[in-house]
Amino acid sequence: MGYEFEWSGDRLDALHDTDFSFEDGSAQKRLLDYETICEAYDMIERNLAPEQRPALFEMLGYAVHSACQMNRKFLYAQRNHETGGLIYAAMVFNANDKIEQLRKRYNEQLDGKWNQMISTIPPGYTAKYHQMPKLSNSPTDEYRLPDDQRHKDFSHKVDLSTLQVKEPFRLIKGIGTDWIGLQLGHPADAENSAANKLGGDFDPDDPALPRIDIPIESDASQIAVTIAVVPFWPCSGKLVNRFGMRFDGGATTVCVHDCEEWSHPWKLQVLENRRDETVVFNNPTRKKHHTLTIIMAEPGQVIQKITYGEP
Repeated sequence: MGYEFEWSGDRLDALHDTDFSFEDGSAQKRLLDYETICEAYDMIERNLAPEQRPALFEMLGYAVHSACQMNRKFLYAQRNHETGGLIYAAMVFNANDKIEQLRKRYNEQLDGKWNQMISTIPPGYTAKYHQMPKLSNSPTDEYRLPDDQRHKDFSHKVDLSTLQVKEPFRLIKGIGTDWIGLQLGHPADAENSAANKLGGDFDPDDPALPRIDIPIESDASQIAVTIAVVPFWPCSGKLVNRFGMRFDGGATTVCVHDCEEWSHPWKLQVLENRRDETVVFNNPTRKKHHTLTIIMAEPGQVIQKITYGEP
């Protein structure tokens, strides 16, 4: 949390607010999800013998509960910045106190066997998430997340788990923002993919390129689609990551993922574990039923979320 970069300069090293929103409920949902995870952990711990609990807390409980409180600390700090409300500032202090209580429990259990294990800040450490975020008694945008780090998720979302897929497409469970991803082929096949056999050219009309049709419904005059992929970089310098996006059989937008290691776009994708492609399609006849076609070029890309709505 804290949406911070490290070793990147004064602007990026700052602690920023998040792109979760209290207005659309995504911030509240994140907080509730963490509370639910903590309750599930607590139930497991209560059912263990007392001598087994310290090991579970060291292995899992500390991380789970600390993550919950870290999210409370930064999301309530964000709400304090947005509103200037002192009640949210009090919640930030409460979360920070609970993190210290968790740290104290870790260090003191088993007669201090692992005392200070998680307390020392190593030389060269530049992260600031362990610090208290700055608070305000009036609304401020000083800590607002920069626009290039904000994501545009629209009101409608494709349920990837309902898609009827066949090779070379496949659904992968346990990955992505919703714990399921749509993989466009297997990356081990990249050297022999149709796109590379074409000498590197990507012709979306080539019948050799696999494609999958995804139904969406909207009668808006313009429909914006955001596809969020899990970022990764090919080991071979001869390869790139591309796929095509086509709406109702129209022109194809080619989405290309190509950035230099340690560059700002690279750091941004590592930080957020996602890369977005947003395209706006016209719907002049205001028809409701549409087909979004994803065309595979180099195999391996993993789509983790598709949302759409009015731009």
